[in-house]
Amino acid sequence: MELSKELFWDTKASTVDFDAHALYVVERVVTRGRLDDWKQIVEFYGQDRLKEIALRIKQADSKTLNFLSIYFDEVPHNFRCFTKTQLNQQL
Repeated sequence: MELSKELFWDTKASTVDFDAHALYVVERVVTRGRLDDWKQIVEFYGQDRLKEIALRIKQADSKTLNFLSIYFDEVPHNFRCFTKTQLNQQL
């Protein structure tokens, strides 16, 4: 994959293993990526694996969560980032 270089500003992009670091890659793309980056991860991971990964994302803003919820036809509270956000708001 040729993802935007800005996504990995804090690490050496050539060391990112797209299989081993799938959660890290997907979280970066959905929270900071471009449409082209999204298209690449959809093609690379496929719908089923991408959905499984997206459900485990730790942090996402409400716009990103809503996009993922609609895209995967999944209720927002099934996403880990929804649960984590709700817990943080209660503190």
